[in-house]
Amino acid sequence: MTAVSGVACYGRGHILVPILVLVLLCAVVAYAHFAGIWEAFSAWPFVPLAV
Repeated sequence: MTAVSGVACYGRGHILVPILVLVLLCAVVAYAHFAGIWEAFSAWPFVPLAV
């Protein structure tokens, strides 16, 4: 999905917003895990929010 189509879909339904946010969060968590920085985040207090 491109940024343009994302903006276009935003006008049609707000349900896509939390979905895109969830996908982005999963991507960030996966990147942190595979990059080897997950150990650094493991000591942070907001880690339980990442589930």
